Amino acid sequence: MSNPAQIAASLPWYERAIAAVSPETANRRLVALAQRAILLSYQGARADRLYAPKTNAAASESYQTARDRVVMMFEALDLVENFAPAKAVVSKFSTFLSPKRIRTRDRGP
Repeated sequence: MSNPAQIAASLPWYERAIAAVSPETANRRLVALAQRAILLSYQGARADRLYAPKTNAAASESYQTARDRVVMMFEALDLVENFAPAKAVVSKFSTFLSPKRIRTRDRGP
């Protein structure tokens, strides 16, 4: 749901209460909610003419699945570069998985 009109129509009761008390705050919250919805939407999850669902007759590896994989990698990279919580998770994950220092292999005579 990345359409701002749909987001505004589906606001919970407390968002409407905030809008009644402070319209400026409600507007900022609505903008932030729309930005989050647009940022976190995954194009590959939508079925349209560009991202058609897989049929049973298609091979397990085809040009379409390779394209979907590449698109997902670029969207994940974009998410990590532009969304601080995702960047922090990846950074923390890589810190604990990578060695503290690089060791050379011992080479015998």
